[in-house]
Amino acid sequence: MRAAYVVGVGVTSTATAAELSEAVDAALSILGVDRSAIVSVATRTELAADHRVVALGLPVVGFRSEELASVRVPNPSARVAHAVSTLSVAEAAALLGADGPGGAPGVLVLPKQRSARVTVAVACVGGNLPRSVSGEELASALDVNRATVVDKVAGLDLAMATRHRMPSGVTLLGIVKHLVWVERGWFDNSIAGNEFNGCESDVSFQLEDTETVESVVADYLAE
Repeated sequence: MRAAYVVGVGVTSTATAAELSEAVDAALSILGVDRSAIVSVATRTELAADHRVVALGLPVVGFRSEELASVRVPNPSARVAHAVSTLSVAEAAALLGADGPGGAPGVLVLPKQRSARVTVAVACVGGNLPRSVSGEELASALDVNRATVVDKVAGLDLAMATRHRMPSGVTLLGIVKHLVWVERGWFDNSIAGNEFNGCESDVSFQLEDTETVESVVADYLAE
């Protein structure tokens, strides 16, 4: 069975059609697939008829903000929530659009890839996962994403990494700590089937007084 994918997209008001198209192709290249494997593009309802999205030449499905807000994603954004009332557009839309036959849930195979004005994420349609992907390949992809996260805080002191830039109080280092919670929840609970006794999602962004950039990164890499 050939895998089928849904591309979730989000764009700012100033993004161009060319930027969106290039971002989609770049995301697909990471997975080693082309547009023929895409069954639809998923986004917010308000963008479903946007000329930049339509120009991709693929079927488009739109979801309301409240639908997107109901989806648990690995990379929620308070900035996005402030703008469109949902913590995620690209990842949440991809997952909603990828629900397969019989209610088989879609699987996020490429977390959001963000440029200055475009965000893209890719989900595999539920029940239609490619069987040729090895555990080593999946681990390698995870290592790439982890390295990208660590690179975001590399060279920052504690004051810079914990600076509040949004009303929510979310910080860059807090996001790294949250990803520890995400991986424990997804791998230990969702995949391994073990009981997950972690904190609530909102609390997972909060740092202890004794935590440092080095200790949080070390905890993240130990997952």
